[in-house]
Amino acid sequence: MGDSIGQRIKAKRLELKLTQNQVAEKLFVTQQTVARWENGKHTLPVKAVQDLSELFDVPTAYFLVKIKLLCVDLIFLHLLVVFLLTLSYFG
Repeated sequence: MGDSIGQRIKAKRLELKLTQNQVAEKLFVTQQTVARWENGKHTLPVKAVQDLSELFDVPTAYFLVKIKLLCVDLIFLHLLVVFLLTLSYFG
């Protein structure tokens, strides 16, 4: 599975043997829009993520896993900074 949302869209589209044009027609967007999503040149609206998850029969989280991991990394980093500051203050 690809790392970016665009890579995940393309991988799932190819797995289902769909063309960009077929996806575009089903979502009522242009083929160029699908290409831009896959190439990371346009950010997907929430509605597009929902529509793609229905079309591809996957949960919306399939497209958002990287975002979730980034949030976990930021929380961990924040906790680490707090711990180090506490250690330096009391240490």
